[in-house]
Order: sequence, then structure tokens, then C-alpha cells
Amino acid sequence: MDFSLSLKLRRLAFFSTLTVVWVHGFNLDERYLWPGYNLEGQFSLNSYVQLLVCNGFFRFAIPLFFAISGYMMAEREGRLSYPNMVLKRAKMLLSPYLAWSAIGLLITYLWEEQATLSPFVDSANLRPFGDKNLHLLSWTEWLQAWFITPISFQLWFLRSLFIYSVIYPVLVWVIEKKPVIYFVVAIILCLLSIDLFIVGGDGLLYFGMGIFLRKKQIDPNKLPQIFYSPYFQLVAFSIPFLLAVSAFTDPSWATTFGYFLYKFMQPFLLVAVWTFYDRLIKRRTVHFFDVLSTTNFFIYGAHVPLVYFLTDWLFSEFGKAGHVRLAIFICLPVVIILVSGGLGLLLKRFLPFVFGVLSGWRKFKLQPQTNP
Repeated sequence: MDFSLSLKLRRLAFFSTLTVVWVHGFNLDERYLWPGYNLEGQFSLNSYVQLLVCNGFFRFAIPLFFAISGYMMAEREGRLSYPNMVLKRAKMLLSPYLAWSAIGLLITYLWEEQATLSPFVDSANLRPFGDKNLHLLSWTEWLQAWFITPISFQLWFLRSLFIYSVIYPVLVWVIEKKPVIYFVVAIILCLLSIDLFIVGGDGLLYFGMGIFLRKKQIDPNKLPQIFYSPYFQLVAFSIPFLLAVSAFTDPSWATTFGYFLYKFMQPFLLVAVWTFYDRLIKRRTVHFFDVLSTTNFFIYGAHVPLVYFLTDWLFSEFGKAGHVRLAIFICLPVVIILVSGGLGLLLKRFLPFVFGVLSGWRKFKLQPQTNP
């Protein structure tokens, strides 16, 4: 792969990881974000900004993750036999999944033990089994909380990617033989938020898109010219503003409108972010941002449950006024990103084995390869 494209994929994946921290730092009273999220008649600067960012601009991240993963799987196809490929993907995905799931459980357990901290575990409502106290779990419930229903719920993506890796040959066969059928079904499943057995419609669509681009040898840096037009980018980056406004209007129509506008917005934002990168970023040499991107898994793995517990602790200290919520929303993710990223760099330098376990043993090539 061209080094410039590899660097672009790494940078956008890392930027997407950062956006996920803010999405999970969303701190209105109803924290669960869904496409048709509605706060009829409750407009404020705080609620508008948080919805604009979390349910708008930053909702390109998961589709981009899936698309990059599909493209990279197709790029590396044939280098290993299928069993060895699955084993390698298990090492890369399940190793950090289990490690960060265990860390999330440990953090929660330790907070539960402290009388001054346990109320924030209760208010976060992240524990499985009806938010049952971890001290009361049976050993089978502990195993389920570790393997299947992690408190660090963002890890679902790693588990899903492993599943896509296992069924990758089937996806490739359908995409190559019946691409129209594949993408029609995937689009319908995505629009209706329906899972097909063990895979979701969003993943099928965007992961399949990545496979399709690589299999058809379509240069992702040479998309149709319309996507590089400032008019296209203006439209794409305007949709989140409209979506955020709809969230404060009459839910009898706004919830449905917001739901489908959200689904329409995601691919537009995905393409707009991809092409805007070329307009914004000119530097194609490695700098500190790229070095920090090697800590991707630390930021992704560590931010939940911490962002939830710390948000509620800060509420107890400073209250829940709108300006306080907004300040916490803006600042807390920055602190978590810097601390977890810094920890990752320290472990990479001094405890490379631990770094390997927590980052999936990835090899980070930050310089272009040259032929001898």
C-alpha cells in the first residue's frame, strides 16, 4: 500500500477514536444516544452543542472504522491461510478486548469498594445483570461480564470486527458475485437498524464498502470529483446542524425525521471527512500526532467506564448547570485522552509486552518502506 494512503488511514482512524471519547462523554440526563434523539422544547446552548457534536459531526467514526477495516482485510488477503488469518485476527482483536474488559471490571470493582466513589458507579448504570453490584456476582456472571457484556461497552466493536474476520470469505464471495444484492440488503438493514444473525446492518454496509473498493481496485484517493467539491462538503457538514435543530421540535414527526436524517447523514459525513482531509492536511511526513496514534487502543479501551464515573463525580462537585455540563463535556475527554495516551507511550517504551497485550500486538510502521 502507498505510504501516504497508509498514513491517511492511520490518522483518520486515530481522529475517529478521539471523537468516540466525546460521544461517550455526552452528559445530558438521558445519555443514551439514538438516531431520533429528541428533547422537545428543552433547547439550550449546552444541549444543542452536545447533540450537534455527539449525534451529528462525530457520527462518521464507526462507519469509517468499518470501512477502513474492510479495506485493510482485502488489502492483506492471501498473505495467510484462512486458519492462520483467523488466529492472527484473534490475537489482534480478542487480546485487547479481553484485557480492556478486565480493566473495566477492575476499575468498577475498586470504585465500588470506596464509599465516596460507589455512588458514581450506581449513577453510571453500566454494570450488567440489572446494574448488579460486582461484589455480588457469581463466578459465571463474572465470566459473562468479562467475555460477553463488558462494562467497557465500546469494546463491542472489536468483537464485531473479529466476527467479520471469521465470515470474511463469505462476504467477499457475495460482494464479488452479487454486489447489487449485497449492498441493497445491507442498505435496508442499515436504514432499519436490523441485525442479520450476528452482524449488524451498519457493519455489513461499511465493512463491505471497504472490501468493494479494494477488490475493484478503486483508488480511495481518487473518488468522483463531486465529492471534492466545496458544495458537497458544505451540504454534508450542514446536515448535523439540521439534525440538531430537529431534536428540539415536535416528536410526532421529528423523531422519525431525525432518525432517517441521521442515517442519511453518516455516509455523507464519511465521504466529506475523507475528502476534506486532502484539503486540510498537506503534510505527508510523520510527526508527533502519528506517534501518539500508536496509543489508539489505550484511548479507546480506557475511556469507558472512566468518562462516565468521572462525569458524575464532577457533577457532585460542581453541580449540573448547563455551563458546567458543557465545560465538563469539552474538557474531560481532553484529560482522559492525554492521560491514557501518555500511559500508552510509557508502556510502549518500558513495558513492551504489556503494551502488546493492550494494543493487539500491532506493528506500527511510521516510516515508508524502501527497497534495498
